[in-house]
Amino acid sequence: MNLIEKLGGYDRASKIANCKSGVVHPTKPLLDALLEYRRANNIFDIGDKVVSKEDHELVKTVILISNGLARLKCLQFDHVYPLFNFRHATDEEIKVGHRINHTDNLSHFDHCTDIA
Repeated sequence: MNLIEKLGGYDRASKIANCKSGVVHPTKPLLDALLEYRRANNIFDIGDKVVSKEDHELVKTVILISNGLARLKCLQFDHVYPLFNFRHATDEEIKVGHRINHTDNLSHFDHCTDIA
């Protein structure tokens, strides 16, 4: 049983992590588990880092969600976009600051150096 299940499911675990009373302080393992759950289930929350599915954009931060639209912060401006155009950024993408395509890193291809 994982941490989210032990706490009674995603909704309850999320409420515990977002408790503003000061009684409960979310732990890094809980915050990491919630993020992985959102990534796996295509759920977005304020503060999540996202990238466009369609182009090679910078990583953006979700600052507001309403009716399937997200207000995203990028550089000095924020804009409203439909969430279906985005996916969660990977840790590597967050580190480099933009979307990474599988073709950006060709090391996963088998390179033949002994072709005669």
